[in-house]
Parts: sequence; structure tokens; C-alpha cells
Amino acid sequence: MPKSYPIVIFGLLLAGLLAACRPDSPAVTPAATATPAPPTAPTPTIASTAAPPPLPASTSIPTAEMTAAPDSLSGRIVFYSERAGAPDIYRMNADGSDLRQLTDDPAYDDSPALSPDGTRIAFLTSRHDLTGAFPDLAYELYVMDSDGSHPRRLTTTPAAENHPAWAPDSRRISFDADYDGDGYAEIYVMDADGGNVTRLTANQANDQFADWAPDGKSLAFTSDRAGGYDLYVMAADGSQQRPLTTDAGWELFPAWSPDGTQIAFFACDVRCQPNRQDLYVMQADGSDRRRLTETPRTVDEDPAWSPDGRYLVFQSDRDGNYELYRMRADGTDQVRLTDNAGGDYWPAWGPTQTTMPLTLTLEKSAQTFPAKETYQIGLGDFDGDGDLDAVFANMAAHDSKLWLNDGTGVFTDSGQMLTRQGHGVDVGDLDGDGDLDLFMTCAHFMGSGKPSKVYLNDGAGVFQDSGQDIGDTDLSGNAVTLVDIDNDDDLDAHVMYYEIHGMPDKVYLNDGRGQFSDSGLALTPEDIAWGDVDDDGDVDIFSKTYKQGYAVWLNDGAGQFTLGWQMTDETAMYGGVGLGDFDGDGDLDALLANGFRNQASFPTRLLWNDGAGQFADSGQTLNATIGFESFAVGDLNGDGALDVYVAQMDLPDEVWLNDGNGTLLDSGLRLVGSSPRSMTTKATLGDLDGDGDLDAFVGAFGGQPEIWFNSTL
Repeated sequence: MPKSYPIVIFGLLLAGLLAACRPDSPAVTPAATATPAPPTAPTPTIASTAAPPPLPASTSIPTAEMTAAPDSLSGRIVFYSERAGAPDIYRMNADGSDLRQLTDDPAYDDSPALSPDGTRIAFLTSRHDLTGAFPDLAYELYVMDSDGSHPRRLTTTPAAENHPAWAPDSRRISFDADYDGDGYAEIYVMDADGGNVTRLTANQANDQFADWAPDGKSLAFTSDRAGGYDLYVMAADGSQQRPLTTDAGWELFPAWSPDGTQIAFFACDVRCQPNRQDLYVMQADGSDRRRLTETPRTVDEDPAWSPDGRYLVFQSDRDGNYELYRMRADGTDQVRLTDNAGGDYWPAWGPTQTTMPLTLTLEKSAQTFPAKETYQIGLGDFDGDGDLDAVFANMAAHDSKLWLNDGTGVFTDSGQMLTRQGHGVDVGDLDGDGDLDLFMTCAHFMGSGKPSKVYLNDGAGVFQDSGQDIGDTDLSGNAVTLVDIDNDDDLDAHVMYYEIHGMPDKVYLNDGRGQFSDSGLALTPEDIAWGDVDDDGDVDIFSKTYKQGYAVWLNDGAGQFTLGWQMTDETAMYGGVGLGDFDGDGDLDALLANGFRNQASFPTRLLWNDGAGQFADSGQTLNATIGFESFAVGDLNGDGALDVYVAQMDLPDEVWLNDGNGTLLDSGLRLVGSSPRSMTTKATLGDLDGDGDLDAFVGAFGGQPEIWFNSTL
């Protein structure tokens, strides 16, 4: 039975206009074999006196197109057309060249939306409605690759979905539907795989046609809750809804500019009579409204921005048939892009798909290891045979162990028993004799403890306890990082301690022979990462402080630190910091996890470094994490860009792939340990099987350590 959708503006805007008119309706769920019950997400309240959601900063999410030459036309335009009969999806270059048909189905395929990363197209289709007639069609929401391959159905409900729009991170899609069957469309958001459907609006009015701000924190949309159709804005969770326009005419289909400062839309007199619609642009707060087109008795509508924000594409019937046009953002230089007897509608302009492999293949090793509450695994060629061996830092009453690699990724217990209560481990040449030694911390949390241990290697993979006591027997050492802090050409140790009431971290200086002494430095932030963020040749500190924010502490070259850049962020949580050159510009950027287990978890943030240790938000909204030291950074798919393995403790681990320009994309991999309660702790990356790519060795508190072999290359 076809879904019905209340004809909200059909006939009011233009009865024959396929583009601006879409059916919509009750109930949305992820793809399933049966129609599920409606979600019971709480209805957001609307307070007209609430502070508006913050408007995005003027810096947009980086894409390859943002660096295009001033007069170039970059990216691709997708649209739907009736040129071959039934509406199908097409793609062309921004100048109208290289036209390609992407779908070919006798049903209606329309309303395409190109993902911000250029890899996928969301669209509506009636191909499952064999009895309906336009406009009462049972539209479902689909996603396909940007070349038209691999179409995937996202919704299977008796409701009609409408107006898909991608979030800036390409991980979520907004749409509207009459979910509860009350005759009014509401706005929903779901994951790009069709899961986690969340309702954002709930009114006795039509809320439709949402578009995301480039920072992902707000959506602009159309609503007739005040009588006529006006533009509104709300936070991404549906709160703080407020109007942007309140005049007697109608304003519809907002489109946010890539830099977040402007909103384009089309407007008309009440009920769009006479038959005339023009394009406008205004500031993102609703001020400074400017008309871009003025064509009497002509419909100009559905604007979409170019990725660099310098152009708009739109549809118009000014030549007697609906075609696509392009103009500069100020309304000048209007150029027709299409010209054929069938109408062309609903343009979306996005970047050209990167050539990055968007898939990654990781295969779990058949080898099993004892479940010994292994927090971390240190990798290094300890026996000098050219492959990576592994040290397991095992908790509680379990001895930590050295496992030797046969060169193919199969490990054998060496029989050496290292300290109990192991937690953190790092590997490096501590005594300057050319082989790899160990620094291990011991965590006791409750009761009596053990001091951190320094093990020196005899060159053949046999470790001797150095016997030194660095004075932390009564402290619980969670992690250690070896780094030359004072520029004396040996590896010093930063030890992170955990105590219920707080305990500063300490830095222990190496005398060059593997003997360590307390430097006197007391580091109070919850998370610290080391790296040369200002490019002056020494290692600095990037820190995160719980519910306060982030800071850089600059090294004077002798191991003394002064406060540099700072950023306030009340969502800063436990969860780790990953430093790496994610955007390929030669400096260290910062990836920040803000969540740990049952504590509040906020989206991961990626901050760009300007090369001098000053950081700015990239605008990317990445998945929330719940692991303690979540990130292992390395080039997993062999494209030269840094990817991220995310250890998720109570959830399946994830992998985020870099598009080569610093945008991190969820690979879709969900890596499950040996049991549902494996509690993966921390991943270490290295070429375990000698095939030239990075594999992952992952610790586990509740299950067995796991090896994930990379077979992508």
C-alpha cells in the first residue's frame, strides 16, 4: 500500500514542479525486514526566548576544493531529470560537461544530495511503490556511491521520506516525514547507514527542508508554524528553535554557505501566486536580505552552493522548461548549464570524490592469547631478528610477558616473566647500547603497589630488571611515554598516574645510562600528548583538562615549559589525545577524544595547527568514543595520510580513514573482540606479518588480546 504524504506545498508552488515538491510522511526507521515501532525519542521543546544556537565560524570544513584557483569551477553537480522519461539521477561537472546518468529505473528517482566528502549520493525513490501515482508516492530513502553503484535502501516504512541532506561529516542525514500521521511533516536525523533515527521537531505545523550549518551544530529549515512559510534555525539536537524570517511572504529551501556566514533561499508572495519565485541570500542570523534574481512570472528556486562558496546553482523555468543555471554568489554571470526537453531539477553541488580507498580490510588472527587483563602491548624488535615482538603489560596478579614473533605474525611466549600489576609500557633504547629496552608502569588502584620498572635488554631479547626505584611504589602508574624532553639525546619518561582524588603526572629524566630521576615537573592535566607543535626542534605538551579545555605548553629546549595557546571547552573529557599531521601540511594537528565509558561522551574534535602551535577547530564532528586512550594513529590504507584506529573498550573498535586532506571518514568497520566483554583498551600499530602494511595489536581487560591483520594492500 503506498505511503501517503500531506501535500504541503504541492499545487501551491507549482503543480508540475517535481523538484520543490516532495511527498513526505509517517514513520522512519533503519532498513529492516519488518516495519518497526516508531522511535520514542523525547520531543524537543521550543523556547522562543532561548539563546540561539551559535552560528558557525567563518572557516569551513577543509576540502580539496577550498584551495581552488579564484576563477576555477570545481566539484560536481548531481540532479534529477526527466530527459529519458521517468525521473532519474544524473551527474555532471560544474561547467555542465561530462554528463552521466547514474540511475535507470521506471520508478521515480529524485531529490539527490551529494555527501560533503563526495563519495555518496542520498536520494528518494518510489521503486518499491508499484501502485502509487505522483505525487502520492511511497518514497524511500536510498544511498549509493557517487558513480551510481551499490545502491542501499535506508528506510522501509509506510511513511514517505523527503528532502535528504547530509551533515558536514558525511555521517548523518537529515530528512523530513509525517512520522506520527498527524498530517504535518517533522524533521529527523539518522546515521548514514539508516540507524539511530532521531526526531528533531514536533509541532502542529510543517517543519521541512532542513540544511546543515558547515560546523554541524545547527540546521536551518522551513516551517509554517506561524501561518506562512518562514525560515528557522535550531541546534543540531532540535533545541533552541527560532525564526530567521517573519514577513508576510513565503521563504523556503534554505541552503547554508560553506563558510557558514550566509543562507541562500527562494521566496515568493503568499501561496507563491502569481507564479513567481526569486532567489535571495541573507546573513546567517537573518539580517541583510538581498535579492539575487528578478525574473517576472518565472520560477527560480532550489539554490545550492559550490564547495568554495563563490557560486550558486539553481533551477529555473525562465526559458519555458526547467533547466539548471549557475551564477556567482552575488547574482551576476547567470549561465544555463542544461538544455533539453525533459525538466532538470534539484541540483546539489559537492566535491569530486577523492581517489582514496574508502575500504579497509582487517582480518582477525587465528592465534589466541591468554586472558590476563592486558592493558597495553609494546612492539619492537627485541631479539634483533628483523620482526616486531610484543611485550604484554598484564594487570593484577598476572606476570607481564614477552612474546617473540616468527616473522609471519605468529607469536610464542618467551617464558620471561616481567612485573605484575603492569599497565603502561613504552619501548626505546634507554641505556644507549643500540637495543630496545622497556619502561613499564604498575597500576594498583587499591592496596599495595609496585614501582615502575625499567628493564634493560641484553641485545638478544632477554630483559634484566635495572633494580632502580624511581619512588612511585605508592602511586598507580597508568601509562608512560618515552621522549627526549630536555634535548640531551636520551629518552626521558613521562608517567601518567591515577588516583581517585587526583595526582599530578611526573617526568623522570634519564642520565643516558637508563637511570631515571624525578625532574620535579608536576603535570596536572588529565591527558597529555608530546610533540613539536611549534616546529622549533623540541617536544612540547598538548594537554586536555577535564571540563576546562585544551592548552599548549611550549618547551624552552631544556625541559622547562611555558603556557602558550589555550581553548576553553566544557565538553573536554577523559579519552586521550592523538597528535599527527592529518592534513599533510607539515605540522602536528590534534585529535581529541572526549568520553570515557559511562561518563558523558561528546563528539571527537580535530584541531588544525597553524605550524606555530596555534590551533583552530577543523569543523569536523567525529564519532564519540568511550575508551581511555582511544587513538592509535598511522597510515592504514597506504595512501600516505594518517588514519586512526579507535579502541572503544565496551563497544566494537572503529577505524577512521583520512581522505588525504585531513577529513576523517568512518570506514564502517566494527571490530569485535573474542567476547562481548573483551573491553579493548589500547591498540598498537605495526607491521606484524612483514607484508609492508600496519596491523593492529589490541589489549583487552575482559578478554584476550587480539591481532588484526591488514590485508588491504
